[in-house]
Amino acid sequence: YTDSQVTSNPAERDTNAINWPSVVGTPLANAPRHRFNVWNRYSFSNGPLEGLYVGAGVIHSGDRVAQVDGRTLFFTLAEYTRVDTLIGYRTK
Repeated sequence: YTDSQVTSNPAERDTNAINWPSVVGTPLANAPRHRFNVWNRYSFSNGPLEGLYVGAGVIHSGDRVAQVDGRTLFFTLAEYTRVDTLIGYRTK
């Protein structure tokens, strides 16, 4: 007997500054328009591997704006994809 969990969180945002006069209408810093993640965790419930769990996940973040001075100097940070892994052991 095994137990598997899968989670996923896609997001699409359209964010703009609204309360700072020098940047009104510009994208918010470090807020990518597209972001997605998916995670899978697999647990062993009995047998010689009982208590062991393993997992892997992928996170993708689209291009995003960064600010140097907090107001007017902008540049773009490139999109990235990251893969994470997990291994653990549950004790009773």
